[in-house]
Amino acid sequence: MDDPDLPATAPAPPDAAALPAAIDRGIAAWVAASVHNSPLSADTAAYNHLVTVALPRWGLSPQTSVSVLNLSENATFALSDSRSSRELVLRAHRV
Repeated sequence: MDDPDLPATAPAPPDAAALPAAIDRGIAAWVAASVHNSPLSADTAAYNHLVTVALPRWGLSPQTSVSVLNLSENATFALSDSRSSRELVLRAHRV
C-alpha cells in the first residue's frame, strides 16, 4: 500500500558519509567531558596519588606505572615497576 503523497525514498542528509564520524566524535566528546567532570574522576586522581606516594612502602621505584583497573567498592590498580620487573595488582578498600 503505497501512499502517493509520500516520496518513494527519503532524501539523504547533506554529506551523509560524514554523519557517522560526526556522531562518533560528538559521543566521544560527551563521554570525555562526563568522565572528566565526574566525582569518579576526582576519586581516581586521589587514589592514584595515594598509591604513587606509597610505592616505596612496597619496595617499588618512583618510575612504577600505576593504572586504574577498576573503581567499585574497592579501587584496583595495576602496578608495573620497570626497574625491578615487578608487576602487582593492588586492591584498596574504599571508605
